Amino acid sequence: MENEYFTPDIDDIHIGYELEVNYNFKLNDIFHKKIIDSFEELSDIHSRMPGDCVIRIPYLTKEQIEAEGWKFNYNLGDFDYYIKEVNDTEYELEFCYKERININIWKRTLYHGECKDINTFRKIIKLLGI
Repeated sequence: MENEYFTPDIDDIHIGYELEVNYNFKLNDIFHKKIIDSFEELSDIHSRMPGDCVIRIPYLTKEQIEAEGWKFNYNLGDFDYYIKEVNDTEYELEFCYKERININIWKRTLYHGECKDINTFRKIIKLLGI
C-alpha cells in the first residue's frame, strides 16, 4: 500500500500518543513503535524534532478500529461500516481509509471529519463519550 504513513504536526504529539520513531535516520531506516508515556519522553521528542529524529504515524486501519471494540458490519464502495454498542446505544462508524470517518447514532451524525490515525480516533471517541 502506498503512503501508509504520515508525519504528524509536532503540536499534536502528547502523552499517550502512539508513533513510530527513528533516532538514527541518517544511518538506517529502522522505526520503533513507541507510546509517549512521560513528560520527559515528550520533551525529548519535541527537542529532537525535526532535525535529530524522524517520526511517522500509520494511517488508521480496519484492524485498529476493530481492536477498539468496533465490529465490522458491511462494505459499501469505498466505505466500511462498523457498529459498537455502549450502554444499550448502538453507534455506527463509517470509515473511508485516509480520508474521513462519520460516527452516527440513530442516523444522526455525531462526528463528520478527518481522522487519519489511531490517536485522533481515540480522542474523538473519548470526546463523544463512546
